[in-house]
Amino acid sequence: LRSVERRVDELVRDGAPATLEALRPHLAMVGEEVEIDGVPGRLEGSDDDGALRVRRDGRTVRVTSGVLRARSPAGSG
Repeated sequence: LRSVERRVDELVRDGAPATLEALRPHLAMVGEEVEIDGVPGRLEGSDDDGALRVRRDGRTVRVTSGVLRARSPAGSG
């Protein structure tokens, strides 16, 4: 709980970009193949307003909502 309180205090004091930058190294699944609402891509990270950056069809798109899931390796059923 103290950790959460500390992050909220940082958010109020420093703003969202600084808080997101501090949390970015802890983002799971970066570099992995994912699906968001059934659409495949590779998770590249997040931007300064918290949107996920996902590489799809040779370009990076911002994703602001949806269900994120790890993709199963090909042939693993």
